[in-house]
Amino acid sequence: MFVDDSLKFCVQHDLMPPFDGCESVFIETECESSSNLIVGNVYRAPGTYLDNFNSFLTHALMQLPKRRSYVILWVTLILICSTVLSISPQMTL
Repeated sequence: MFVDDSLKFCVQHDLMPPFDGCESVFIETECESSSNLIVGNVYRAPGTYLDNFNSFLTHALMQLPKRRSYVILWVTLILICSTVLSISPQMTL
C-alpha cells in the first residue's frame, strides 16, 4: 500500500495477523474535519489454513467499529477448490 507523505497516519499494528500465510496492513489517517479513516489491505496466500484466516479477519473486523472511524477494506482471497457452490435465489450472503 502506498501512502503519500503529506498524510498524517498511524499503522495499526494490533490488526496484523499472528500467523504465516497472511499479509495485511491497516493504517488510520488523521482527519481534522471529520472522522478518521482506516484503510486495510489483507491477502491470504493459496494453500494456507482458511480457519486461521477467518479467525484473524473476524477479530480484525470486530475491532474496527470500536475505532469510530470510517473503514475501507480490501481482501484478496484465493480459493482453490474442487467443488461447485450453488446458491439459490432465496439465499442471502
